[in-house]
Amino acid sequence: MKYLVIISVLFFSACEFSSRQYVDLKFEISLLKGRIDSLKQELDDLKFGAKNLLKEAKLYETANNFIRAKTVLVDLISKYPDSKEYNSAISFLKIISPKAETQLFFNAEKSKNLELLKAYTSEYPKGKYYIKATGLIRNQQVKNNSITEAPKITTYQSVKKITYQEKQSNKSPGERIGAICCDGTRSYATGRGACSHHGGVCKWLYQ
Repeated sequence: MKYLVIISVLFFSACEFSSRQYVDLKFEISLLKGRIDSLKQELDDLKFGAKNLLKEAKLYETANNFIRAKTVLVDLISKYPDSKEYNSAISFLKIISPKAETQLFFNAEKSKNLELLKAYTSEYPKGKYYIKATGLIRNQQVKNNSITEAPKITTYQSVKKITYQEKQSNKSPGERIGAICCDGTRSYATGRGACSHHGGVCKWLYQ
């Protein structure tokens, strides 16, 4: 009976050890498989990466997306300096760069997008549109400030008092909700007597 117990303990210990070994081995195989896949991807990149990027840049050029074509070429040149496509990419970049600069500037100018204009001046500090771009940036900043800061009327003399006929012609469709008085104050009165102590009504407000 004593020997049977010992044999049983040894058997279950061996089973537990084998199970642990199996789990560890399976985990190692999984790690090796991941490493093999990673190395295969690296090999594919080294073999075809530069070629694929050059092809992609040409496709963007055909689609007249010179900005994107330039980005792809710069990526190719930085990643694959030893590739046979490297010299072709350098030559292609010289052709694409002026087109990309012009495209970026005109996109920014057309959209009046402040961030795009700043992106142009940042990327092309010596570009042929740099002076014009900085002028547009200043104009846009002034315009944005004037929108956020509404002008204030501080004196009676700074506002031209309008006649009764002008007041009538300024009427807009909709419900009247108040008026701007000629001394610059706001009145919520909607009828006769509005702004009576503030220089009269300079503009009726409608909803």
